[in-house]
This record gives sequence, C-alpha cells and structure tokens, in this order.
Amino acid sequence: MFFGGTKDSTVPVNEVVVFDLATKTTSYLPSMGKSRKDVKIAEIDGYIYVIGGVASEFSTFDKEGLDLQVYDVVERYEPKSNRWTTMAPMLTKRRNHAVNTWEGKIYVAGGINQDSQILNSLEIYDPKLNKWTMGQPMQCRRFSFPIVFYDGALFAFGYEVPGERLDLITQKWSNLSNTQDWRTAVVYDDKIIMGGVVDSTYEFNPKTNQLKQLNFKKIIRSSESFLVPKALVSIFPPKESTKSITDYPITIVALGPSLPLTNICTIEFYHPLEDSWAILSKIELNVTKEYSAIYSDKKIFIFGGINRTTSTTGKIAYSHCDEVISFDLLTKEISKLTPMGQKKENVGVGKIGEYIYISGGKGINGTIYDTVERYDPKEDAWTFMAPMLTKRYNHAVNVWEGKMYVAGGNDYGYYNLLSLEIYDPNLNQWTLGTSMKSKRTKFSILFMDGSLFAMGGNYWRGDDYHKNHGEKLDLKTQTWTDIENPIRDSLWRSAVPFDDKIIIYGDEHQNYEYNPETNELKEKNPNKVNRFSAILLLAPMI
Repeated sequence: MFFGGTKDSTVPVNEVVVFDLATKTTSYLPSMGKSRKDVKIAEIDGYIYVIGGVASEFSTFDKEGLDLQVYDVVERYEPKSNRWTTMAPMLTKRRNHAVNTWEGKIYVAGGINQDSQILNSLEIYDPKLNKWTMGQPMQCRRFSFPIVFYDGALFAFGYEVPGERLDLITQKWSNLSNTQDWRTAVVYDDKIIMGGVVDSTYEFNPKTNQLKQLNFKKIIRSSESFLVPKALVSIFPPKESTKSITDYPITIVALGPSLPLTNICTIEFYHPLEDSWAILSKIELNVTKEYSAIYSDKKIFIFGGINRTTSTTGKIAYSHCDEVISFDLLTKEISKLTPMGQKKENVGVGKIGEYIYISGGKGINGTIYDTVERYDPKEDAWTFMAPMLTKRYNHAVNVWEGKMYVAGGNDYGYYNLLSLEIYDPNLNQWTLGTSMKSKRTKFSILFMDGSLFAMGGNYWRGDDYHKNHGEKLDLKTQTWTDIENPIRDSLWRSAVPFDDKIIIYGDEHQNYEYNPETNELKEKNPNKVNRFSAILLLAPMI
C-alpha cells in the first residue's frame, strides 16, 4: 500500500494505492484527509496508521525559499469498513521520522520539525487510549532512518551517526559501532537486514555487533523501504492442491469479499484431507461486498449485495443490488438469473428440497426486511412466502429435517439478536425456537450429532463482548451451552461440517478445524485470498 507522496515531484497528494502482489494489479482506496509526503506507516490490530509528514506548496515562498507545512496529524484506516478516522495528533510535528510497533503501541522517533530542526525525541502512542506520551530521547539527532525492535531492545540506525539501542527494561540508550547511512531496516530471523543509500545492503547481528555486506540491489535508490509481510500466503501458499475440484466426492468452496474491495470475486476450494487450497476461478460481479451465496447442484448461487463506487474526490457511494447469478463449478459458466423482488444486502440463504429460500436483508435507506422469497432454479422464478417473525439481516441460516432455522443477526438500530425461529415449508409457517445465550451477527449455524452449533461472528452478552466464540443447542433438551474458543483473537465467520469435524473460516487467512467431541481447535493451512465476511460452502461433487 502506498500513501501520499508528490505529483510531478512538486504537488503533495492524498492518494492511497494498493498493489496486489499475487495478481500484480493496482487499485485505489479512499484518499487520506491530508495531502502530504514523507509520512510514516504503522499497523496494529488490522488498522493502518499514517503519521506526520509534510505538505510543500510552490505557490508561496519566503526569503529562505520553499514554504513547508509539517504535520502532527495521525489518520487511521480501517480496511474492513474502508474508512479513515483522524486520531490524536503527535506531541511534535515531524517529517522524515522513524516508526515501528511493539506490544500494541506505536513508537515514533526523530525526524525534522516545522523549524527544520533535526529531532532526537521519542514518543509512544497507545491506540486503546488514543493518547501519546514522551519516551526516552535518543542520544543522537536523526532523520530519514529506521527503528526496529529485537530481543527486548529498540534499535535506531543511520543518518551518518553511530547506531544506538534502547534497553526497554532499563530505558537506557547505548551506542553501536557503525556509521553507515542506513535508510531502512527489517528483522529477519535473528538478524537485521538494512538498506543504505544507492545500492548497498547489509546484515547486522545484534548479538555479536558484526556487520556483513550482502549482494548489491539491482536498482539504485536514494530512499527506500524494506517490508516483511506477516503472511505471504497469497503469493507463496504453504500448500497448494495439485488436484481438481472433482477429485474428491465432497469439497469445500470459499468465496466472499477480498481486500482491497473490488468487483472481482475469487473462488477457491479446500480439500480437508490434504489440508490444501487452490484457486478455482475469478468472476466479476456487479457488487463488491455483503452478498450471500449457497451451493446447489454443482453450482454456486450469489444473491444481492452492495456496490461501492469512489469518485475522484474520494467520496464513497453505495447502491444495493437485486442481482442473482449462478456459477457452474465444472464448466465455470456464469449465468444471470431472474433478480430478487427487493434490492438488499446480507440476506440469509437456505435450501429445502429443490427450492432456495432468501430471508430478510437490509435495503435502501436502511430498510430491514422480514420478507422471504423462494427461488425455483428449474423455472428461474421467485415466489414470496410467509415473512419471518422478526426483521433481520446478517443472520445465520441452515436446514435440518426439512425445516429452515434462522438465528441472530441485526435488526433496526444495528442491535444484535439472539432469537431463533424455524420455518416449515409444508405449512408455510414460522415458529419461535429457543433463543441463543449470546446476541450474534455475521456468523454460522450448523447441525451435527443432534446439536445446533452457533459459531463465532460479532456478538454481545451483557458486558462481556467476545467472551466466547461458540455455543450449541441440544435439540432434545433445547438447552444451549457455551463453546470456549482456545484461540481468543480469531474471529470466526463461516463454518461447515466435514466428517466428524467442523471446518471454520475466520477473517483474513484464518482457517481452523474444530473437534466437537474434544473441544480442540487446530489451526490449518491458511487460504490464498485475504477476505473478510468469508463464505464457506459444502460442495458434493458427485
């Protein structure tokens, strides 16, 4: 991701550009609030912080030349909502500074202030408090340099002065015996890889204080950045399937919005027996997010959603969709079908017999629906059925013994629901079931061994938000019991049963196998596509 910079080396911009390392495609995100260059970037808990920088204007000059505006501004980007938020400003305006993160906090060091003075100050940002505090200043003033954390210490390198390290326990700085003009550095294994001006590259061993020159870079740069992705699964997957989707009688298909948001839906399939992923196809939709899908007769049916457009000024516009398409897993043929009766997002989908049922959803002007539409794939026709007892969207749906179960979701005011209702297609009638213990939205329900499992999502129970990640209903006793999630930070979105296990898909690249008998959760190979609100579908291919 590229933030800001200058156009024609003069005019600062607020553009944000994304380059996909896997597809080698470029896309644009909503622009930052401030046009600036020489910003620094940090990432914590999925949020991206753009810190400081400078705006240069060639329209005004003073006696000394160019008039510069140095910023203390901090803006936070949330990829899931695709929005920017202005956070608490730094204590000092600075550009050409160094930034890194440690234990959930952002450290900012050095740089140049509004008066063109080189700084040695260190300040620390706590995102939970949205507050900056001063840290222990460096011994040397520096700009255009890197800082990295390694083995309980903060290392500051470069700008033609010796490096130094801060012991994070004693809060004391000590000198390092090196003077190279290093501009960027990353930790790799037990070494620090550093890039200097022109084409030089070095490897520094913090334990021995030895510096080793590496092969020269192929491109000469005056300023550069080294990046180490946390996961390169979209480029170098841990294990990729070499088989086709038809090599197993049952497979699991994954789809859903990917980051950054585009109209391209990447469909991949997973073989649990091999623990391997493979991309099946990429299809273009008229929507970017909040669509729903179901598997039926070797096809994936996709319903509704939201299309998002961004103007040249960065203004975002949303429009709901009633479109229905089918994607043939074997022929990869895409077909446009008769649209739904209403334009809406986040509908629930269930299949009983030969019919597909669409329930609820959110439409234009925030309208929440209780409507139910039945789709006949043979006739490509829709029929309105009896409405649900509660208006809802972002709810979970599954089918058991010829009846459709609908649970949770959001109602008016975005309040999460814990209610469960059951639809009997023979009577065209809804009845209330036993409510869940936790209010949930964007989650999954599934049936296994006489129980209904409610897995993950966003939910609320009293004052304990995200206390647990699952619960199950004994269908005989009609009582719910909690399922504790051993991996607390994972956010489950979609789940399907496979043999005697449950395959769970979380946000981004998270993939797990859950054993209901032992309550054990096993992390599996990550998928290839970075998603949020993912959709998993069980796909019998025989």
